[in-house]
Amino acid sequence: MRLQDVFDNRNMHDLLMITGDTNAKVGCESEDYARVIGKHGVGQRNDNGKRLCEICDMNEHVITGTLFPHKDMHKATWISLN
Repeated sequence: MRLQDVFDNRNMHDLLMITGDTNAKVGCESEDYARVIGKHGVGQRNDNGKRLCEICDMNEHVITGTLFPHKDMHKATWISLN
């Protein structure tokens, strides 16, 4: 089942949260997705981040990890050396 199918088939009174490791980096540039991303993202958006932003934008969801300030060490679980 695709994620969009979950959005489409849910009861509108249900609370829907997407959790898990999506390997998505949504970055800190929010101009394209101002309704989705807050001002406290990190790094640059990757392909999975773009897809996550798009599906959240289409379904009026927000990425809450970017809405509130956090210490830099708490913004990511792992950062590649390259």
